[in-house]
Amino acid sequence: MIFTKLRVAAAAAILAVVATLGGALYLQTSRLEKARLEASAASQRASALETELAAQQRANKALQAARRKADQRATQAQKELNEALTQSREWADAPVPPGVAEWLREHG
Repeated sequence: MIFTKLRVAAAAAILAVVATLGGALYLQTSRLEKARLEASAASQRASALETELAAQQRANKALQAARRKADQRATQAQKELNEALTQSREWADAPVPPGVAEWLREHG
């Protein structure tokens, strides 16, 4: 009789341990799945940011190339203007007619 009560108590204790371990396993599995989903979302965000960064780097390179080209054109235009002024001193010393000055302000 005592052994039967001990067996029942041992079985109840084992059942309680199994239930506790099962609950802990479920909890850890849920946490692991949540962590996996968060990691996947973070990976997708990182990938999107890398794509955006690459696009910005390409745009920056294109902008730098356009700026270099504009600087070259400005340097060339300044050189041509200086040559024209040097070759035509009488024109260079004359005032700019008002209509020409206005057009240059609008289109320059």
